[in-house]
Amino acid sequence: MKVTIGCLTVLLGLALLVVFMPNLDTPRTQSRRMQVMMDLKRIGLALSYYEAEHGTLPPAVVSDAERNSLYSWRVLLLPYLEQHNLYEEFDLDQAWDSPANLSLSSKIPTCYICWHLDYSQGETAFVALVSTDERRTAILRETSQALADIAADDGLAATAIVVEDRSHPVIWSQPQDVSPEQFLDNLPTDESITPWVALVTCDTSTSEIENPTRTKLLPLLYANDGKVPK
Repeated sequence: MKVTIGCLTVLLGLALLVVFMPNLDTPRTQSRRMQVMMDLKRIGLALSYYEAEHGTLPPAVVSDAERNSLYSWRVLLLPYLEQHNLYEEFDLDQAWDSPANLSLSSKIPTCYICWHLDYSQGETAFVALVSTDERRTAILRETSQALADIAADDGLAATAIVVEDRSHPVIWSQPQDVSPEQFLDNLPTDESITPWVALVTCDTSTSEIENPTRTKLLPLLYANDGKVPK
């Protein structure tokens, strides 16, 4: 009887710990967060390599002559992520969801894989910030700009380029991203762990921002607003 009461007391104590300490992050969570930061670093570096070779950052969306959306900037980065074979397999003249290209979704590059998604479906949460108004973000929808242009405005370290948006996963080759306003409207509020967002800026620096708010993030999200994070 005493053993039973003792066990119940321990279980009750653990239950209260879960209830009253909701922001207790586990080592597993910390490991996942570290992996996110490493993946964002690789993506940021690949974008800088692309810009160094082409003179501009990639457009968010690659379109055909009729302006039909074909595929994402994430496809254009493949050679800079040591994914040359996958890049050769991808038919650059067809859309991401054509039979030939859609079959490659499951071959998602490792740095696009997100711990909370089913990578066998090719889903990623790493998306570019793309404003509906031209030239308000580092990556533009159908045109492109050089890092020097961004550096002259807000500065590379003060301008986010890619974020982890866990609220709206997309197929990695799909030409879909997130606008700054959409991202701000869907900031994480999960009380079971400390809410955080992860991003990489134009100078390839990664940031993990806990308890994110519009006030904290807004200066980072636009490329030409004259605002610099404090």
